[in-house]
Amino acid sequence: MMVYLNLSYLLINQFKNLIMEKIQAIKPGPKPKTPDGTPDERRRVTPPNQPKYPILKPHIHKPKD
Repeated sequence: MMVYLNLSYLLINQFKNLIMEKIQAIKPGPKPKTPDGTPDERRRVTPPNQPKYPILKPHIHKPKD
């Protein structure tokens, strides 16, 4: 019984390792920088492209939200 459990444990670990070798993370590209060199975390519409995008509706909070 103990040999069977040990063998199944080894097979499961080998299977996990095989799967984990094939999984790779998706890495984002470099973050944009502001003119002063700090990272720019915001995404915005530039003034020339503003007519293409509608103005966002104001968000109304529900009570206790």
